[in-house]
Amino acid sequence: MIRKLLALAAAAVFAAAGCFCAHAETAYREVEVSAPPKMLVLGDSIATGYGLTGYENGRDRCRSYANILKDKYTSELSAVCTFELTNAAVDGYTSGDLLALLKSGQLDDKLSETSCIVISIGGNDMLHALWEMLDKAGITSASEIKGTAVLKMLTSINDLKDKLDENLTAFEKNLTGMTEYISGKSDCPCFVQTLYDPLESFTLVPGLSTVAEEKIGRLNELIRSHASDSGTEYTVCEVAPEFKGKADTLTNIGKVDIHPNSEGHKVIADVVGKAITANKYSYMQPYEAVSAEAADAGAADESVTRLQGGSGSVIAVVCAVCALCAGAAAFIIIKKRKI
Repeated sequence: MIRKLLALAAAAVFAAAGCFCAHAETAYREVEVSAPPKMLVLGDSIATGYGLTGYENGRDRCRSYANILKDKYTSELSAVCTFELTNAAVDGYTSGDLLALLKSGQLDDKLSETSCIVISIGGNDMLHALWEMLDKAGITSASEIKGTAVLKMLTSINDLKDKLDENLTAFEKNLTGMTEYISGKSDCPCFVQTLYDPLESFTLVPGLSTVAEEKIGRLNELIRSHASDSGTEYTVCEVAPEFKGKADTLTNIGKVDIHPNSEGHKVIADVVGKAITANKYSYMQPYEAVSAEAADAGAADESVTRLQGGSGSVIAVVCAVCALCAGAAAFIIIKKRKI
């Protein structure tokens, strides 16, 4: 008899535990949100915020377009979930460098977990060749652009064109390689920025602005032409048109620096932000699920699932009390029997 009572008490305890577990299972449901909960930024120094005030203390300390969007989305999503920015851009990166980084696998986890990907690349494919020519002519600032230096540059224009054409061929191959790799690791929307022309009003070197316009224009056409490639689609963020005729005010070209200034980053944030929010995003919201067994017992009249803190917790408490009562009864009976 005692053994039966003990077994009964044990069964009651396990039943209570099972009842509790049935009502403590965490599940997730998809909830639509207004912005991407996670954003991965890839590319070069335009994306890092190089040259902005505060950059020297860390890229998260400056008002780059990535950080502007981070603040915006953090505020928008605060009532639902947190926002996470991963800025994996690297100063000086060319398209070849970014492709190599992707293929190394270092970013695979980020690619699979992120909600959207933003890419700024190609500037160094073009501009490294231009600045190499400036360096060879001994020019590091606008004040050094003088007769002898200009003459050196003019004699190198044809070589520069050939180098830029070579780099454009490599860029196209690298671009398709990047998008193919990303598509294989992530199904989230991808955004690729066009490159603005910082040399449109750089008249100190005759012919240079014409070459830049032609080659940067060609680079942007390559970006646009591959946006709809089957299986590797991406959205083009048209940054270039927004800088047209405004290079003097939106970049640091007056200091022979092609990077966007604070106003330029605001413009880029606006362009990229509009493209991003034109898509739909979701967040996997955790909630407490009620088991099918509990539903069969009549606990699921309202819904097969309930949010945490609902009636499931009450049922669990009742089960626990019943278990304690059964255990106490068994103890009293055993006690009396011994007496």
